Amino acid sequence: MLEFDWTALAAEEAALRDLADPAERAERLALLREVRERVEDYNRRAARYEYTSRRQAMLRRGVTLVPLQNAAPIKARWSRLFARSVSPAQKNRAHYQEGRWNLFRFRLLEALEGEAARAAFDRCGKSVVYAFYQEGATAYRVENAQLLRAADFDLERHIYLFDPEERWTYVHTTDTDPWGPYFYSC
Repeated sequence: MLEFDWTALAAEEAALRDLADPAERAERLALLREVRERVEDYNRRAARYEYTSRRQAMLRRGVTLVPLQNAAPIKARWSRLFARSVSPAQKNRAHYQEGRWNLFRFRLLEALEGEAARAAFDRCGKSVVYAFYQEGATAYRVENAQLLRAADFDLERHIYLFDPEERWTYVHTTDTDPWGPYFYSC
């Protein structure tokens, strides 16, 4: 990914608004918009490539992702398992519908966080896990899950994993969130 000084670009755009020559102002603003779009295109492409490379490496290690037709039962099962002790009022205050992971962020359930969560996930016993995203209707049955590593999910956004034996869950928020990831065991 290309680090870019977006503040400097915005400052330059603001300064151009005072340029007396309207033709020159329009041309420079168009060029700056093009710079912004090209940098964004580059970063999107780099991010897609990194994501695809990580996913392919995981699959080459022998992890198998079996798509499930409907995520709703898996999401409901996760909620029954890991949110059953939290009252509806507490869930509402924690914005549970916007992100189930808020149960951990707001400390309604005590979970390991950050590097401790990553290490716990890497160490825990797993042969099969279920995975789903906060948004979206797809869930997966992940086979050969013992080959998974927390680093496999560094580029994911709001992904939830849990074992079918209902002992633990691992939640990765995003690579830019100051919260998480979380590992919670029952």
